[in-house]
Amino acid sequence: MRNDECLMSGRRASRAARHMTEDVATGASAGQADAWTSWTSWFAGEDVDEPFGSLAHTLAIERLMEGHDRRLPIPDALDYLWRRGVAEGYPLRRLYVLDSPLHLGVAATYNSATGDVWVRLDAARPDRGAAEVEAAGHVLHEISHAARARHGTRRPATIPAYHRDEAATQRLAHRLARRWRVAHLLTHEVRDAYVRLLDELQPELEAAGTLAGDLSLATAAPALDGLRARHGWNR
Repeated sequence: MRNDECLMSGRRASRAARHMTEDVATGASAGQADAWTSWTSWFAGEDVDEPFGSLAHTLAIERLMEGHDRRLPIPDALDYLWRRGVAEGYPLRRLYVLDSPLHLGVAATYNSATGDVWVRLDAARPDRGAAEVEAAGHVLHEISHAARARHGTRRPATIPAYHRDEAATQRLAHRLARRWRVAHLLTHEVRDAYVRLLDELQPELEAAGTLAGDLSLATAAPALDGLRARHGWNR
C-alpha cells in the first residue's frame, strides 16, 4: 500500500546491522566486513554486489537472528505480472513473496529507491488459489506505483494527497489487469472495495495525526502504525 522507504525489519535486524557497522568503524578488518557481506549474500541467495541494507540483506539478517526464512517461491501468476511490468519499462528490480508481512497491517510495498516489491502470500490458507489471486492484486497495485513513479508522480505528503494517490494507483492497477488480460486478478469489485477502505482509513489517519500533534502523512502514518501494534489491530 505505502511507498515505504524502510529497508530494515525489526529491532533485532537493526541491532545486527548497527553492530556490524560499529565493528567496521572501530577498526574491524576489511576482510571481516567482506566475509560478512559475502556470507549474508550467499545466505540470501543473491549476488555479492547486492547493496547492504537492501531487502535481500534485511531478510538475510532476519534469518540469522530469527532462524526463519519468510520467503516463498513466486507463483506463476505473480511472475507473469512482474515480467509484464518489467517489459513495460517500469522501474522494477526484484519481487519477494513472503509468508508474513514486514510491516503490521501492510500486505505489500513498493520501494521507489530500489525498485523492489515484497508481497505477503497466505500460504496456509486452505484455498491456495484465492490466496494467490489476492496477492496478485497487491502486486498489480505495487507495479502501478512503479508506473506512476516513472511518470514523475510525487510521493504524497498529506493525508488527502495520500488518499488520492492510492485511489489513482488502484484504478491504474485495474486498468493494467484488463490490458494484460488478467482482469480476474483485480476485479472492479476489488477496486471499489479498496477505495471504500481508503475512505475509512482517512479519518483514522487524521485522528492518529491529531493525537501525535501533526496532521502530515509522515507523522500520522507511523502514529497509526504504532496504535495498531499496541492494540493488535489488523488493519
